[in-house]
Amino acid sequence: MTSQMESDNHVRPRDRAVSQGLRLLIKDERAEAAAWRNYQDNPSPKTRAKLFERYQPFARKLAKQEWHKLGNLGLELPDCEQLAFEGLLQSIDRFEPQKGVPFNAFARLRIRGAIRNTLAKTTDATALYSAQKRIERDRFRSLKDEVKTNSDDPIEVLRELAVGIALGFMLESAEDAGLDAVPSDDPSAYEAASWQQLVSELNNRLDTLPERERAILEYHYKKDVQFSDIAKLFEVSKGRISQLHSQALKRLRASLSKFR
Repeated sequence: MTSQMESDNHVRPRDRAVSQGLRLLIKDERAEAAAWRNYQDNPSPKTRAKLFERYQPFARKLAKQEWHKLGNLGLELPDCEQLAFEGLLQSIDRFEPQKGVPFNAFARLRIRGAIRNTLAKTTDATALYSAQKRIERDRFRSLKDEVKTNSDDPIEVLRELAVGIALGFMLESAEDAGLDAVPSDDPSAYEAASWQQLVSELNNRLDTLPERERAILEYHYKKDVQFSDIAKLFEVSKGRISQLHSQALKRLRASLSKFR
């Protein structure tokens, strides 16, 4: 006990202050306050995206709760999640930390309202266009627009589209099932190893993309955020996000073509 006290007494004041500072940063409530302070001091798409990432699990949880309540109306879970993300973005824009209200309490009503208000505006919940269909449509248009500008050969266009869709599938399936996922129920040992190696390499190459392109692919394929919401996060048009999406997949394909 005495030796421990002696050891503590020999810790330099600066080192003790650094240690205490690190403990403060680890506390979640202080990290949350720092994130909001950073956003208020520097309101940019990047700091806004950091807040969105922080609260996305909270919004997803609320969406799931609402989906269970409204499931008998035919609303799909992805629809609820996309509506919740829209409510989250609105909450981030309107929140005033200095008023002393916790963000979760402030955002909860707005996220639930975003889901329920949409239902109130439609006469038939099943008529809501599926979020998954919107996502697939956006991806296809993004790839199609890029391919059409580069080739007039219909077979080449089809091949390019297939490659782009396959890359998206790999990014998505790697997040859902992990790097041990295989494209067959009963693969050979070679097929399994090759698939794991390719998916692993794809994720490594993802980190080499320009920051915004990498962020778009991660938001879209790994966090289920559709183009329109990503556009709001980065304060650009949906068309620009579509361009950057196809551009990022093109870079990945070129990078992987060198992989053997």
